Amino acid sequence: MRRDEPLLRRFWRDSGGAGAVEFAFVVLPFMLFVFAMLEIAVIHFAGTTLDASVNIVGRQIRTGQAQSGGLTYDTVKAKICAGLLDMLDCSGNLYLNVRTISGLDAVDSYNPVTSAGTLDTNKTFIAGGAQDYVIVQAFLPLPKFATFLNIGGNKLADGRTLLGATALFRNEPFQ
Repeated sequence: MRRDEPLLRRFWRDSGGAGAVEFAFVVLPFMLFVFAMLEIAVIHFAGTTLDASVNIVGRQIRTGQAQSGGLTYDTVKAKICAGLLDMLDCSGNLYLNVRTISGLDAVDSYNPVTSAGTLDTNKTFIAGGAQDYVIVQAFLPLPKFATFLNIGGNKLADGRTLLGATALFRNEPFQ
């Protein structure tokens, strides 16, 4: 580089530190992408394990084991939480809605989020009898992992993502 060249031209031609500048341009979008992938993976994994736990408990209700074993709201909640990760604080945050319905045409879309954006914490546990239609719904707010990302569909007022799992079945004839 020549010293008698104008300053702007020298600056334009100088390639020292170009790698650092290029890295600075690329690292932020790359890290956002990595954090987004991790958060999506955690949401998917938590949703899948919640769904599996609800199906296991639903089978116990469907076959009459829950009714004959005297399961309550708290014991069913503990059984669902046993299938989830400890990092999700299931015991303090899980909300259940177990109720009977008159038939498949009576299925409604229940929204556990109040108008204030909080989770409705009314406890409902009606496991039903033989041949009853039962709907088991579990809702679990996930903690915020990366607060600057806004991934996920259902949000509570505090920004947490709400996971939900539902099982609908007809109880078998009990013996």
